[in-house]
Amino acid sequence: MNSREVFPDEELRRRIMDFIMAAGQTLLENGAEVFRVEQTMEIMARSFHLREFHVYVLTNGIFASAGTAEISEVRNVPSRTTHLSRVAAVNALSREIAEGNMTLDEAESRLVLARRIPFPKDWVQLVSGMGGAFSFAMIFGGDLRSAIAAAVAGLAASGFHPVVAIYSTFLQRAYDQIMQDIAMLHLHVILAVDRAGLVGDDGATHHGVFDVGFLRQVPGMLILTPASLAEQKDMLSWAAETYNGPVAVRYPRGGEGSYRDSAWQPGENVETEGLLCCHRHGGDVTLVTYGSMLDNVLEAAEILSRRGIEATILRLLTVSALPAREILTEMSEKRRVIVAEEVCTGSGIREALAWELRKLCPDCRVDGVDLGADFVTHGSTKELYRHYGLDGESIANYTQGVLS
Repeated sequence: MNSREVFPDEELRRRIMDFIMAAGQTLLENGAEVFRVEQTMEIMARSFHLREFHVYVLTNGIFASAGTAEISEVRNVPSRTTHLSRVAAVNALSREIAEGNMTLDEAESRLVLARRIPFPKDWVQLVSGMGGAFSFAMIFGGDLRSAIAAAVAGLAASGFHPVVAIYSTFLQRAYDQIMQDIAMLHLHVILAVDRAGLVGDDGATHHGVFDVGFLRQVPGMLILTPASLAEQKDMLSWAAETYNGPVAVRYPRGGEGSYRDSAWQPGENVETEGLLCCHRHGGDVTLVTYGSMLDNVLEAAEILSRRGIEATILRLLTVSALPAREILTEMSEKRRVIVAEEVCTGSGIREALAWELRKLCPDCRVDGVDLGADFVTHGSTKELYRHYGLDGESIANYTQGVLS
């Protein structure tokens, strides 16, 4: 069978297509750039006379057709790593094919060998992945925090599963690296976001009151919000052992409050559907919160109950995807929702949640209480809760005012 036939038969065309798709997949899953993958596949198709070849490559898949689309194929590439030796081997193979020095049989054998090139030793990958990414970030004007985020991305791209613990306020300085180097490649990086919320005596510069807003902008970023140490442990374990993608677990400074349990039981689609926990049922109003604010909201519900107002308490365990339908099912009969968040105005989930709920329930009213639109001042956490109206009594007073 001559794979260089100007008009190869259908069986041969399909074999050529399978080879080209396998070559493209090898390039993509080992770190080649998208446009290089397309270019190499097109060169191979021309060289083997696969007519009317069209290819479209994404970061996680390849779509190709030949002829008048009688041959078409899709390859899913759910995860990528960095193995430049394999990329170089496939590139060399494509050049030899283009020069007409290789049959399809020989090319298939060479591709198998290229795919079998072993990874470098762990320490080599560790140094090259982290060191290269760190150096590039510093060369192109990054500071230490952004370079650390880039180094973590390099580590993940080399096949490791890094966990980086970083203050929320410092994470702001690595936004570009989170977006471009981690999320765009859908790398399995776990961001342990420390000092999420008010930080008390750490000072005004260290309050973590913006991360929910900017992390929600990142496509594919899963944001988990534990309310206890047990839940934080469960979420971190799941993120490391089960999930495959970028995930942020945000937790506050200091110890835990009165809630000590864990409600973390994620479904298969938690990244798109979210997760909700109902802590209390009442018919007058629904209080929605997440993270360690749960204790203050539960205290507010007790105060409201003594005043004759019964509240439903719903807690979000994820704030990337919002389970609006489930909230609508669980909420109180009076369709009044108040969102309590330890973030600055515009940096939380209230507006997004209101939009989703109003689409499903036009008569639903959503109000909220947060830290306000200005920077948060210095003070103990207890003092700041009271100052900004986020302690239990203040939330209860605000809720009663809205209802009346």
